[in-house]
Amino acid sequence: MVAFFRMVFAFLMSLIMMASNGLATNMIFDVPQEKTAEELAELDDLFDVYPLSREIVVIDQGRLNAAQVYTVVSLQGVVGKKEVSILLNNYSGGTNAAMKELEKQGYTLLRADENGNAWTFESLLSRFATEEYITDLGYVLYTTQTDDAQLNTATNYATVFGWLPIPAELEATAKECGLTCKKDLTKEKCGFASQLDFYKEHKDAFKDNILVHQYSIALGLRDLAIQQGIFVMYTTEEDPIGKACRTAVLKEMQPGTAVLGWGQYEIKFVGDITQQGHFVIPADHCVNNSVLSSFAFETGPMNEPVEDITLDPTKHYVVLLYSDGDNAQWVQGGYREYFTWKTYNEDVPVTWTFPPLMPDFSSANTKAVLDVKGEDCIVCGPSGAGYTRLNEMQGNGLEATSDITAATMLQNGMTTLTLLGDIFENKVEEKAFLNKLEFYARYDNINGALLQLDGDRYSAGKGQVWFINDKPFISVRQSLWYPGGEGSDVPAEWIEEQAALVNARNADIHSVDGYSVINIHPWTVSTENLRYFVSLLDDGVQVITGDELIAALDKYIPHENATPQS
Repeated sequence: MVAFFRMVFAFLMSLIMMASNGLATNMIFDVPQEKTAEELAELDDLFDVYPLSREIVVIDQGRLNAAQVYTVVSLQGVVGKKEVSILLNNYSGGTNAAMKELEKQGYTLLRADENGNAWTFESLLSRFATEEYITDLGYVLYTTQTDDAQLNTATNYATVFGWLPIPAELEATAKECGLTCKKDLTKEKCGFASQLDFYKEHKDAFKDNILVHQYSIALGLRDLAIQQGIFVMYTTEEDPIGKACRTAVLKEMQPGTAVLGWGQYEIKFVGDITQQGHFVIPADHCVNNSVLSSFAFETGPMNEPVEDITLDPTKHYVVLLYSDGDNAQWVQGGYREYFTWKTYNEDVPVTWTFPPLMPDFSSANTKAVLDVKGEDCIVCGPSGAGYTRLNEMQGNGLEATSDITAATMLQNGMTTLTLLGDIFENKVEEKAFLNKLEFYARYDNINGALLQLDGDRYSAGKGQVWFINDKPFISVRQSLWYPGGEGSDVPAEWIEEQAALVNARNADIHSVDGYSVINIHPWTVSTENLRYFVSLLDDGVQVITGDELIAALDKYIPHENATPQS
């Protein structure tokens, strides 16, 4: 009962915080001194790196049932605490890229056992059922992988004690492999009170700057959580007790904590995490990260610096900003739109938003992207270190998130930032919004930003430019976001209308009128749609990269806030 009342109290406090949030979003915060390069370097490494076996067992997901898949993911994490040795082939583009990169680097991928047979669940478990990998040859028994609370509680036991989570239907197999039950959760109610008590009791075993927020139908991330010592939980936004538990756990963590995974309702979930001073990395369907985070492949800078830029005064300059780069699983799942665009060999650069922490998640997948980048541009994608709602950021969370953003951008050679927020309604809101931009502009390694302002599918800013700390922050002017919804067939007439808007704009390199950032929405506008749009642009329109745009604005236009007039 004590834990219950503690959660209720925490939830009531969160309600008070949310009620006052309208005032808090308009507060003006003192902008701190920027951290030194040495201090930023200490913030950059999100995960610990574990030794990688020269022989990595590869098991095909298609040979496993659901319960076995979840157990293999747990086994990856338990074994990965000692030596990274197991890779689950889920046939995604990202996993294929990682396997190719591993073989290039001289690692042996074992796709068959010593008898030449493809790995099965039983043969895999038998290989690793030793005290070298599984503490005391123990397992923690839970009911089924479809129960969020049971599955996540079993995962947290594995993190603390090194026992393998086993669902009831696989217990006989576990015993046949020599494992013994150390904890039986099947007779317990793994509610939020018990999860919170377990966290409090074993807090020192968990990282204080990462939380995994994972529902049962998403199989990934638990291997990473077990290996790295990350607490796992999940609640919906409609469950007051669950939200109170999540709030209580996050209160124990550092400002600027990375919440990996996803929630039930995007805006409510991300808004709540933002208000508490943290950021989200959408990653609920990422897999193999206990393996991928231990790669140490050199990826180099994302882009070469723009030393100087010369523009043609007869051209209108456009940036094609392909959005949704906060989404780690978009990249790790194959980054299909990116690699499809590269096959077109178009002589038109696209600017891609990209999770700046992706090299920590998987340097192999990052390397695959950079190997074919060509003239395209990679920018730090929204919003900075992870997904936040800029308007709702406050205090210590704003400082911490901007610090981590600057650290990851410095490490990866990114100079242009994208930030997601809501358009302001009055001068008071505008002043508060610009104050928050100062937290990012204070860093020398951030040259400027592209602002995706909601209210009109990221284009509510209408191309307005603000100079913050003498650096250009330019809002999206137009959004290729088809209003028909996700997966709709975009009619050619709509694309032609959008291209005509661009073709009608002024050529004026000395005014904000001469520049347009165009957001490309990946869920409604395909690469083929984009290709058609580009083909319709007149000779008077020139596509440049996001980095080039920031350099051009800095060089050519007056350093004062301005809005396009045409």
